[in-house]
Amino acid sequence: MISLCGLVAGLHFFPLGWSIHQNSYYILGIWTCLLAVMGYWLVISGRLTDHDANVLVAYGCAAGSASDGIGVVLRTRHLIRQ
Repeated sequence: MISLCGLVAGLHFFPLGWSIHQNSYYILGIWTCLLAVMGYWLVISGRLTDHDANVLVAYGCAAGSASDGIGVVLRTRHLIRQ
């Protein structure tokens, strides 16, 4: 379930990046989708339990979103100072 939610969250960044012209959202969308697919694959292949894969996907998506948010703030502050 977490991987599915991560995939949906990742896919929404593509039209969002296109509509507001924010290229970092494409990278975030790719990152989130890759994590979601990897989490699903790890469970199906038996390499990780469902719980461990959910933790990996959830924290990976949170780290990607946090780093993108920091990048957006820094770029915005730079533009304001110019």
